[in-house]
Amino acid sequence: MIAEPLLGLVRPVAELRTLEGNPRRGDVQAVKRSLQRFGQRKPIVVREDGTVIAGNHTLLAAIELGWAEIAVVGTDDDDATAKAYALADNRTSALGSFDATDLTLMAAEVHAFDPELLEAASFTEADLNKLLTGLEETRVDGQEQDPADSSYSVFTEEQIARSAFEHFRRTGFPYSSLSAHECMQAINRLAQTADENLRNTVAAYRVADTFHPRRFSAICTDASGGVFLTPLEAFESDKLLKRAINLSMSSRAGALTGTSLASNGLTMVSGTRAAMNFRPGFALLMYRRFCPPGGTALDTSMGFGGRLVGFLASSGGLYVGIDPLTHDGNWAMAEALGVTDRVEIHASPAEDVDPGLLAGRCDFAFTSPPYFGKERYADEPTQSWKRYQDGAAWRTGFLEPMMRLQFAALKDGAVAAVNIADVTIKKQVYPLEKWTVQAGETAGFRYLGREVFELGHVVGQGSSLDEMRSEPVFMFRKEAA
Repeated sequence: MIAEPLLGLVRPVAELRTLEGNPRRGDVQAVKRSLQRFGQRKPIVVREDGTVIAGNHTLLAAIELGWAEIAVVGTDDDDATAKAYALADNRTSALGSFDATDLTLMAAEVHAFDPELLEAASFTEADLNKLLTGLEETRVDGQEQDPADSSYSVFTEEQIARSAFEHFRRTGFPYSSLSAHECMQAINRLAQTADENLRNTVAAYRVADTFHPRRFSAICTDASGGVFLTPLEAFESDKLLKRAINLSMSSRAGALTGTSLASNGLTMVSGTRAAMNFRPGFALLMYRRFCPPGGTALDTSMGFGGRLVGFLASSGGLYVGIDPLTHDGNWAMAEALGVTDRVEIHASPAEDVDPGLLAGRCDFAFTSPPYFGKERYADEPTQSWKRYQDGAAWRTGFLEPMMRLQFAALKDGAVAAVNIADVTIKKQVYPLEKWTVQAGETAGFRYLGREVFELGHVVGQGSSLDEMRSEPVFMFRKEAA
């Protein structure tokens, strides 16, 4: 996966050679992991004769990966200048250092978002645990400071952390608990957001969490088949709660609150992962684009209510949601907000719904189905990961019937959008994206291509790893008969 080179210059790998006598000894396997996950994001520096001045280990990694071409920046340096630049390139990197706290927080944030991303950056779980332990050990009572000093504090971080720990042990897990009027105001703010800002806004994100506390106890699996701790399990451990409090206080997110602890601190703790909820802002953008005012939208896997919140902020008339587990929380949301006339819910797996019930009723279908067995919301037999024991069974038993249901429910000319991505479970890759396109076309849809759903920043602004992670949204149209 080669990124677009800065100068548009790509050269065949076979034409290039490493710098003779290069004193740098890099980790080619680490570079391979980075290239496999992120692609080539900066070109290597190459002389006209094919000698690599900077990026020798990137070239070696590309060769091992079987790349035919690589992005380069050309130079006409003489031998002495080329070697001097090679020394400078390596030396300037070696002279740098890490701020221990910022490094720990960045690694923890990346791990919280996706542990495989951290592995691609060549940090192991053991590395992160060592960093976290070091951060805790460096927290000591602050010394007396000059009151005129802008960094002067009345209470030490250790005092605040101890008080916070005692508070949360008294009050329990800090679930979101917005009142109805706060939810209404949050949805109003979302509804007033301009289209160009909807892709990345987190407006109204906490609304759905108020009605879905089980999101914090849903189980996520890793690529090897193991399971992460849930935020609730991490909270119940004194050691991990203290660590989460320290991370929340050190992060760039701001003050330590119940919200920051639940959504940031507890999910940054090594070995912990929270089930994702769909961001209402992106959902609203899709409804504005594809669901006409007063129209009916279908969601065949409601999940934890993010798309419902986005719909309530839209001009759509009726949201038809299907889910065997989260229907109670989503209906409670509709009741609390007084919008039951805009919501129709079917408490069933999508594959069990009779297509005749919805035939030709819907103007737009938008969903994010379960990624096979990646997340385990509950142990009920209606859950996808329990009902289907392998990928083939999930594909034929759930995915294909879901796409047929959407096709039957939509009016001619209407669009269906499905947010789904490939997953790795027990080291086996499941091509959910390819399966979804095939299932859509088999159901009768015309495949239109993909949109990009930006999940959010992996780390805070200003860092070298400030990448916006995204997932595809596959778009289909039901053509007129």
